[in-house]
Amino acid sequence: MRWKNLNDSLQNFKNRKNIKNGIQMSFVKKMLQKKFHIENVSLEKDCLLIETKDSVLAQELNFEKETLKEELNKLLGEQKIKEIIIKAV
Repeated sequence: MRWKNLNDSLQNFKNRKNIKNGIQMSFVKKMLQKKFHIENVSLEKDCLLIETKDSVLAQELNFEKETLKEELNKLLGEQKIKEIIIKAV
């Protein structure tokens, strides 16, 4: 029986699709909460949906979509987010 080191085991666990998506979504939510105080965020395939009660913030985010997308993809370490939809609810 061959033993794997702990780092390899954790990396394999982290790279499982559902685990990886959950970790990435957690990073995205924390970044948006810290920077913009946004709570409602979801990621479906390559589209990020952001909902806010503040219509002024929604408008500002719409102007900065590309910059925000680049920042988030840099945080994730891959080009995961292709589109961002921002809604004032």
